[in-house]
Amino acid sequence: MKVKPTQMKMRAATGMYNEESERPKIFVAAPFDQDGCFYRAMLGRRISITHAEIRFIDFGNVGQVAMSDVYELPMELRKISPMAIKVKLAKPIPEEATLK
Repeated sequence: MKVKPTQMKMRAATGMYNEESERPKIFVAAPFDQDGCFYRAMLGRRISITHAEIRFIDFGNVGQVAMSDVYELPMELRKISPMAIKVKLAKPIPEEATLK
């Protein structure tokens, strides 16, 4: 499966929208900084000329990545629903019950 760099799409899609809901969803393959492996992600806001924020759609975590390390996600991988879902707790967790 061949992937193409998506720097042009990334430049066009990040940094020019005021609201998160206005930004188009661009799905990419991006490396996770702790293991260097590529995972499915969605582009977020531009951080600098060379870096952007991404959200890994199967895990929910966010990171920063160099635009040169981001690749267009093939269509067959875009069709698979993200594994991570956004949730909200009904009650706040007491601070003493959290891991520190």
